[in-house]
Amino acid sequence: MKKIYKTIIIGLAVLTAATPVITATTVKANTNNSAITQSGYGKGAQAFDQQELRLSHLHASGNFVPAQLITLDKVQADVSDRSFGASDDQKLQIANDLKAYLDKDVVDYSGTISYPTTNVNNQLDFVEHLNTNVYNSTVYSFKKLDQPEMKSYSEKGFTIIDKDGNPNNGQLSMSINEFGQITVESKYLIYIGGFPNIRAVRIGEVAKPSMNEWTAQDNTVYTKNHISYLHTLEGKAILDRALGGNTAWYSDRYATINGEKMYRVSTNEWVRAADII
Repeated sequence: MKKIYKTIIIGLAVLTAATPVITATTVKANTNNSAITQSGYGKGAQAFDQQELRLSHLHASGNFVPAQLITLDKVQADVSDRSFGASDDQKLQIANDLKAYLDKDVVDYSGTISYPTTNVNNQLDFVEHLNTNVYNSTVYSFKKLDQPEMKSYSEKGFTIIDKDGNPNNGQLSMSINEFGQITVESKYLIYIGGFPNIRAVRIGEVAKPSMNEWTAQDNTVYTKNHISYLHTLEGKAILDRALGGNTAWYSDRYATINGEKMYRVSTNEWVRAADII
């Protein structure tokens, strides 16, 4: 019995020696703000998000006409561009700027000109649209609806002119409606195919004074029972060309020339409406 008891005691001793000692420890959480700083979501980012959310709510409020929503869209785009890659301090500045704008509680009306600038000296045989993608993409802002305001407008290499050939000196009178559609002072417009174009000539050129506005059509005209003499778009009579009586001619446009309505029947040959049935 003594021998057996001794063996048990020895075994317990070996087991005790082989088992590692585990002691309780307390791990203290890292309470400094290094993790927040590293994530980029600091005071500036929080302020920026707050003002951007405010802008979004304003846009969705239903209190603004389309021309004002265009303004808010532009503000949002500008803010997004400024904040891209910005530091936390920079975002704080952007947030303060946006807050100052929103606190004014005034939203202007914005829009773009939806018709092209055209070289009127090249209008005779084709229309030369000058601005990229036909339309001018500049966003103009206005304080009031349907009230003319002077705005800068130019076309590189060209001079904007009125119907008398006078230059605009880089300024045009424009107005805007509630849908963001901008209208330019009529004396600077020429209607081609029924649509307004802003008149322009190359710098150093003089506008052709006899240039007449025309409207596109798809029509067949029939002459009366007599010879019909022709004219150019500038109003000059073509003495060696005429249309026979009771004949049909395709016409793609008409214009007022020398105070008379005329139909184009060839590249630069126009017949008087008085000679048409």
